[in-house]
Amino acid sequence: MTTPTVTEAGAIGRASVTYHRVMNSEWPAGKGDAIREALSGLLDARETYSALLNEDIHPASAYPELEHDGNAYDRALSMSAQDAGDWAAELDRLVPVETERSAAA
Repeated sequence: MTTPTVTEAGAIGRASVTYHRVMNSEWPAGKGDAIREALSGLLDARETYSALLNEDIHPASAYPELEHDGNAYDRALSMSAQDAGDWAAELDRLVPVETERSAAA
C-alpha cells in the first residue's frame, strides 16, 4: 500500500472540510452551476486519491502521462491531492466563509 505524505493528507483533509462547509452553507445567488461543478471536481479528486492510496487503480488510469513513470503512485497521489486542493480553493472563492456565518445568523 502506498503511504501519503503529510502534505497530501493535509490537502485531502482540508478539501473534506471545505466540502462539508459548502454543503452546509447557503450558496450565493447565481453561482449554483459553478459550485456544483467544483463540488464534482473535488469529489472526483478525493475518490481518485482514495483509489490510488488503496492501489485500487493504476496511476495511469487517472493520469495517462504517468504510464511509464517509475514513481507513478507517489506522483499520482500528489497530483490528486493537488487537484482536491485546487477545487477546494475554488469552492472557498465561490462560497466564502462569511456566507456560512450569515446563513447561521
